[in-house]
Amino acid sequence: MTKAISSLTKDLSKEALDAASPSAERCLDIISSLDTDKSKIKVDVLEKTQLGKILTKTIKALKRHKRTADNESKAKWDLAIGNAEKLLTALKARAAAETKEAARKKKVAAIAE
Repeated sequence: MTKAISSLTKDLSKEALDAASPSAERCLDIISSLDTDKSKIKVDVLEKTQLGKILTKTIKALKRHKRTADNESKAKWDLAIGNAEKLLTALKARAAAETKEAARKKKVAAIAE
């Protein structure tokens, strides 16, 4: 699972951040693939793959590419930006919930001892 997420994160980085002329469709495909796996992504996977950092940088890059895009492709860039922002928000919420649950379990274990 970690390898798949790591691979998708690298692909997203290459396409959105490193490419001279990125494709909105390709970025959208990668973001959609990550979105389908988001329920399986845990905090340790986020830390190892740095997915949150890459997504934040990707959103900024997509907005920059949208500004320079022609009118026909702006809708595709908007869709990619929207999906990336939704994914980032969902991952942040999941990480917060997982961290809160771990802290609660730790507290319960300390009380039990």
